[in-house]
Amino acid sequence: MDSKQRIVALMPLFLSLTLAIGFGLGYSFNDTSLPKEEKEQMVKLNAIISYVEDNYVDEVKREDLIEKSISAMLYELDPHSAYIPARKTEQHNEQLQGYFGGVGIQFRIYEDSLMVVRVIEGGPSEKAGLKAGDRIIKVDNKEIGEDGLSNQEVLDNLKGKPMTPVGLTVFRKGETKDFQVIRDIIQLRSIESYFMITDDIGYIHLNKFSATTMNEFLPIVKDLKFSGMKHLILDLRGNRGGYLDQAVRLADEMLKAGELIVYTEGDHAKREEFIATNTGNLEKSKLCLLVDDGSASASEILAGAIQDNDRGFIVGRRTFGKGLVQKPKKFKDGSELRLTIARYYTPAGRSIQKPYGKEIDYEEDYMNRLESGELYEPDSSLLVDSLKYETVHDKRPVYGGGGIMPDYFVPFDSSNMTPSYNVVRYDMEEFVFYYLDSSREILQAAYPDYKSFGQQFEADSSAVNALVHFIKQKHGAFIKDHEIKRSYELIRHQLKVSIASHLYGTIGRIYCMSRRDNVIDKATELLEK
Repeated sequence: MDSKQRIVALMPLFLSLTLAIGFGLGYSFNDTSLPKEEKEQMVKLNAIISYVEDNYVDEVKREDLIEKSISAMLYELDPHSAYIPARKTEQHNEQLQGYFGGVGIQFRIYEDSLMVVRVIEGGPSEKAGLKAGDRIIKVDNKEIGEDGLSNQEVLDNLKGKPMTPVGLTVFRKGETKDFQVIRDIIQLRSIESYFMITDDIGYIHLNKFSATTMNEFLPIVKDLKFSGMKHLILDLRGNRGGYLDQAVRLADEMLKAGELIVYTEGDHAKREEFIATNTGNLEKSKLCLLVDDGSASASEILAGAIQDNDRGFIVGRRTFGKGLVQKPKKFKDGSELRLTIARYYTPAGRSIQKPYGKEIDYEEDYMNRLESGELYEPDSSLLVDSLKYETVHDKRPVYGGGGIMPDYFVPFDSSNMTPSYNVVRYDMEEFVFYYLDSSREILQAAYPDYKSFGQQFEADSSAVNALVHFIKQKHGAFIKDHEIKRSYELIRHQLKVSIASHLYGTIGRIYCMSRRDNVIDKATELLEK
């Protein structure tokens, strides 16, 4: 029985504990406003928890039981209401607030060392002298791996308050060096990749809607327009959402004044509408938004607004289907409750929240889509009349109840994927790190930026064969030569993408991937008509 099953099994106890404790809700056992029956129940339940605490066969902590009870209670309500303990609140929030205190490196963890993939330009580690290719073997004199620091402890030790020091011991080209890095504010960008796809089509990859999204987006649009952009591909694939206000502001850049962007409503939340203003830098540009099953929440709000207002094309595969709005409530101990208070609705009136409940395996939705074949062709069973709506201007049919259906479906391309390819992919990053030990400087001299690399470099057969040999040494029993032959070009392309990621960061990876992407190809075709 896994942790979630245990929580559900213990639900009656956990809910009782929640009522007994009255955590953060302002109740007390002497509260005269409570009915007599409720007060008696709470006194009884408090006696039960005390009895459990004093007499249970194993040691139990009241604090742990309280936190589990809260999570279990919220789990019964809906899939997105959540309780975040104080120790995890900062980690959850930093992705959306857009910054944290750290050392400024991108890395991979392999066994007993931390492989530095990239050093952020102008960041603390670059100032201290660290370089891409370094292996961090100690943090504050504590060894990584084995009986030393665990992966999570390494991450916890690298992060910290700005202007505080952390000691790093690095292995570089046969020598061990010690560095003292002074932590600083590290910006977490929601847009790490943007470039021109053609002479007049720009591309932006938006990975989340954080507090800084619009501050990043507007200068990027200006830069792309300066480069000749007339039309835009906005990639929302894998974007799990974030702040509603940022999605609304971004939609406002694309829609005409007076057009409805989204509205929210709940039993205890009055209808609130968000309307486009006369501010918009992209109102006259053709638009394509790219989506998939990883596009959720704020991504779906934006896609729904564009689709329902007949403003642009939605291209890709059906989105995740999260149409619930959470409101945070913070507690004095640093913990946080995120309670669903409303549903959001697209301009046509659609709720795109997919079904949930005890009989529905909500978390296994991707596997269900994979097994049903939906990644390869649209699921027509979702197009039911009871969920049918019309777009605002052209009166095209659109559907709610389970994500945003794209205007143009593009199937997942698995034609040359084999089990051996998947094994190679699993350890490819480790191979690339070692591969670049001897070729990093050569490649960077030959290809000074990600564009020249993406347009001119191709992994040769010796590099691909070296990769396959490396993987065979680790997982030989799972590698079949005939499968490698079938997946050869795919492996070669993925190797190029991985090398670009190590040399140029996210923008190198995305740029190389974009040059062999059937979803981007379809969007480009639509915008060029």
